[in-house]
Amino acid sequence: MNFLVSLMVSLSSPEIGKVIGNNDWVQVNASASNIPVEYQKLVDAFGRTNFGCTVTHIGNGYALSAGHCFDATEAIETNQSCSFVSVDWGYRYGKETILNTKCEIIVAMQNTKDSDFALLKMKNYPDISIKPDLDNEVYSGSLMTIFSHPDGQPLNWSQYCLIESQVHPPIPAEFLQYACDTSGGSSGAVLLNPDTLKVMGIHKGGEINMNYGTRILGTPLEAILIQLGF
Repeated sequence: MNFLVSLMVSLSSPEIGKVIGNNDWVQVNASASNIPVEYQKLVDAFGRTNFGCTVTHIGNGYALSAGHCFDATEAIETNQSCSFVSVDWGYRYGKETILNTKCEIIVAMQNTKDSDFALLKMKNYPDISIKPDLDNEVYSGSLMTIFSHPDGQPLNWSQYCLIESQVHPPIPAEFLQYACDTSGGSSGAVLLNPDTLKVMGIHKGGEINMNYGTRILGTPLEAILIQLGF
């Protein structure tokens, strides 16, 4: 328990949808040698869209992001054009992007009080991917981490925080609440389980002193991923 407590971020910042607590970003360097070794092989799976949101390659050319980044509505929309979308993959401090690719189609997207996701099919994509976790529920007290492109910057690591109980009523109960640092451009970043190195959710935004994101399990996204063979 002492280990988990030591990783919790102070909830002192009043800003909405911005940095929570201590602003403990780690700017991932060119070789990714300044982050834990288990993440070093994953960094090229993260990308930045040409309009600033974060996306993650989850396998076979499919990438996850947030629906609100693509003006998604409450109704699930499928097979939408994404000719306006390009992604820089592996963009880090001291390192140029390893690959710039175009989006082929938005397979599905939605933005509601329960679910905020966009599933893209890319024309080209990195070799590395981070799989979605379709087996394990997410519980209060679980450790999580985020990699994203805050304010359009090269890749940053938010270090660790905990999934919180539903302590902030303005946030719908269906969303995951957590105190990892985020900022504009973190929208769409995946929520990673540090133990399984799998995706358990997608970052949406912030409210008062807590950030929040949509789950994979129990949302329409889960059914879509299963149908695609994940």
